[in-house]
Amino acid sequence: MLRTASHANVVGSFVAHQPASANARGRVGPNAIIQLRHVLVKRLGDEAAAALLTRASLAHCAARDPDGMVSEVDVRRLFLQVVEDLGPAEADQVLYEAGRRTGRYIVENRIPRPAARLMQGLPRILAAPILLRAIAAHAWTFAGSGDARVSLWPRLSLSIGDNPLATPGCPWHRGVLEMLFQTLASKTARVEHPRCCARGDRDCLTILRMR
Repeated sequence: MLRTASHANVVGSFVAHQPASANARGRVGPNAIIQLRHVLVKRLGDEAAAALLTRASLAHCAARDPDGMVSEVDVRRLFLQVVEDLGPAEADQVLYEAGRRTGRYIVENRIPRPAARLMQGLPRILAAPILLRAIAAHAWTFAGSGDARVSLWPRLSLSIGDNPLATPGCPWHRGVLEMLFQTLASKTARVEHPRCCARGDRDCLTILRMR
């Protein structure tokens, strides 16, 4: 169940919770691989998708989905392999779609239905900050060892310093966040990504717009 972040680092800003176990640090949710594999199979076919996974040293994931948290190193290697094999434009589409599929999985399988219905019934000005705080409590599942922080003022935003999963523009992260906010806070929610570690910035900054 999603929880709100419990401590502030400055007014309106919250540091994402870290996992209690040191063994969990540097690991992310398995859907970063699972949903991307599904998109690759749909776009490229089974054989080409398996070949790409093999080039990313993840041949075992072509036949069987990972059933627990996975190393951020493996996910980063897969993301970069997608960019190398498909080129920036198609990789952006593939990673974005995989992110949206991951967000949909979270909504359907990780958020209790009563909580989802309650959030969907709130005005977006209330629902969006609540959802962002809840995301802060679980940010390590998609930020890994990155320094994740959310801000509620002067704008809703998520920052991941030293983002281990960064690719140019972070389409996967954009897809996850857009799906979550469009489903639970506002159908017209959009995200902007003005800073990106993959482009030499100190952090990946995602700004949420509730249109």
